[in-house]
Amino acid sequence: MKRQKKESRIRDYLLQLISKHVPAGAVLAGYSLCTHIGRISGKTAKEHLAHNQRLWEMRKDSVLQRAADGRLYLERQALLGEASGAEAFHFGVKDRHHTPLFADYNSCEAIAVFNLEQFLSGEAQTGDFPKLLYTFERNAAACGGRFGSAPSAVERYLKKSGLQVGKLVGTACDRKRLLAFTAQFEAFIVVVYNNKNTLRAGIHTMCVTKDVRNRTTGYLLHNDYHCYGARWYPSLTAAIEDYNFDRAKIIEVLGVKKKRCTHCFAESLSSDSSSWLLWSGTSDWLLWSDGSSWLLWSGTSDWLLSSGICNWPLAACASSLRLRTLSNRRM
Repeated sequence: MKRQKKESRIRDYLLQLISKHVPAGAVLAGYSLCTHIGRISGKTAKEHLAHNQRLWEMRKDSVLQRAADGRLYLERQALLGEASGAEAFHFGVKDRHHTPLFADYNSCEAIAVFNLEQFLSGEAQTGDFPKLLYTFERNAAACGGRFGSAPSAVERYLKKSGLQVGKLVGTACDRKRLLAFTAQFEAFIVVVYNNKNTLRAGIHTMCVTKDVRNRTTGYLLHNDYHCYGARWYPSLTAAIEDYNFDRAKIIEVLGVKKKRCTHCFAESLSSDSSSWLLWSGTSDWLLWSDGSSWLLWSGTSDWLLSSGICNWPLAACASSLRLRTLSNRRM
């Protein structure tokens, strides 16, 4: 008995040490290593996929909730388990006998990505959550799903989906940097300690989306065990601080937006090629010439250089400079 109490005290001390003193980057790296422990077999994952697809068709109308922005989100993770009085969705295994874990316990990373996709779709659709669960179970489950999914897998998945992703980790997530960060992206994936004083309470991953009301941008926090996407926050920081009554601590914030273009564009605008246009959507810059003068513009940094007087209509929009053609040509 004394030995058990001593082991419990040591374990509690280590869990407190991790949440208070271990750098967030090291915690994320540790999670990534855990994906190589107890990997889910293809057979088991496909069995779970079939099971989850059957349940999704039966229960998607009851587990999806319409948020303040009109879209459908997974707001209550508990509805994916047996606590709802229904059959549970499966994600991961708890032992070598492949006994399934229930998704209400460990699927917050997949839920966060699902909610992000629901937001970026721009419409109220039901989506394909079982397929997303399968993808994370096969490629990202940490220790067979007992620790959920590795946050690094969320970033990889979003980039492979063709989205532009930015990242702040640990101490970089201060108020000033978060304010500048939120201005650059459309939605966010937030990874936090449920309790900043100990890892015993676990880690939670949530999606935060922007919501404009009366010309003011606010933020909705999804699957937060508290407000379920119903509370409108004036800032991303306010949303995170309200989670778990200000007991949480940020590990990582991913900013996500759609890429405007992933290719370069070059075209002659006159029959003798004296006037031409070169545009990169990936890097967001444009070079134009009418033969005797030229113009170079960077949309990313909002600067413009020109030689001579260019016959190109310019328009200043809000606080940044934008180029617009007044012809019917569309880039």
